[in-house]
Amino acid sequence: MPKNLPELRALDSGDLIEQIEASKEELFNLRFQLATGQLDNPMRLKQVRHDMARMLTILRERELGHEPFEAEETEVAAERPRRRLRKRAEEAPAKETAAPEATETSEGESEPGDAPVEEGEDYS
Repeated sequence: MPKNLPELRALDSGDLIEQIEASKEELFNLRFQLATGQLDNPMRLKQVRHDMARMLTILRERELGHEPFEAEETEVAAERPRRRLRKRAEEAPAKETAAPEATETSEGESEPGDAPVEEGEDYS
């Protein structure tokens, strides 16, 4: 069974439907083995489900007449790491050089515990 996307896209719809049916049968057998405790590789369940989803997606794209989006994904993926690296490079020196600054309150604002103390009162 073809695993990668270009091989799956090269198949015609009839072959894809046959592959989906074979995957459904394999998934049934794997679930049966899981229930009886005979399953050797539980990761195979996930692989079969994902392969089946890929094939169903390709069929649906063909029904709707959509073009594959592979070219756009590679361009976007190539741009993202550069932004992250640039952003991290800009942030790193700022964190090292920034010192904690004391904040001052204006005359109208007060912080909790800053009540005015009258002369002669001792709160120690």
